Amino acid sequence: MKRIILALLLVILSSFNYAQSAEIEEKAINHFNDFRMELEQFSEPKLILEKISNYEQNLYSQKEFQDFSSETKLILENMIFLEKVKNQVKLIEDDKTAKKSLKEKFSLQIDKTAKTILDLQNSNKIPSKWLFTNQGDLISFSLQFATLTQAIKSGLEVKTYYEQAINQDATMSFALVNLGMWYYYVPSIAGGDKEKTYQYLKKAVDSAKTLSEEYFSKIIYSQILFERENFQEAKKVLQEAKKICPNSIAIQTMEKLNNAEISWIEYSTNPKKYEKLLKD
Repeated sequence: MKRIILALLLVILSSFNYAQSAEIEEKAINHFNDFRMELEQFSEPKLILEKISNYEQNLYSQKEFQDFSSETKLILENMIFLEKVKNQVKLIEDDKTAKKSLKEKFSLQIDKTAKTILDLQNSNKIPSKWLFTNQGDLISFSLQFATLTQAIKSGLEVKTYYEQAINQDATMSFALVNLGMWYYYVPSIAGGDKEKTYQYLKKAVDSAKTLSEEYFSKIIYSQILFERENFQEAKKVLQEAKKICPNSIAIQTMEKLNNAEISWIEYSTNPKKYEKLLKD
């Protein structure tokens, strides 16, 4: 009888430690997303890269990080990698050699993540919703380096990763935002649906659990509302996001564009067309 009680206690303790560890790892992921939001107040890529590098060094030196699962370490690695690349791209716009190198790094990171997902599944483990979202984000951003044929094939793959994240957690705000935008940018003949974009973005806002989730979902949702000509509500939602991150460069850009009757989404498809407007 004592052995049975002891075994039960060990199982309970093990479950408690696992839950506690998972909570700490989730907190670290949310902390990085909050950091991403803080970066929104800066516009100089070199400064942003310096801040990311400092954050990365600090994270990797923490004892807590050493105890994270290999999956969580990869999730954070992917998030940091993607944030770095977003700013590196701005510094190498006309450098074909640097772009080729960046494309190769992307391929390696995507392959590494795909292998980890497959290995987990082959071990009868469910990959984290964050890992699925990671892979969707990586592939989505890499499409700018792809040929048209590759972009069409990979674009469909992106959707499945976001769907798998949402199947695991129907209230995952970041995945809802990204899947919603997938439906926006993809032509209707290939499955695009702007009504679904609206529905997913609205749900992303309603599902936000952290300030960074609320901020990122609201700035995009505001522009979907603007596209739908619901200008008053769009302005209200953007102001709510501004209260969270008052010095956001993205919000300043959106306000300027909206005042000129242009949505940020329209701008993002052809930024050079509106360069003069934003400089004035």
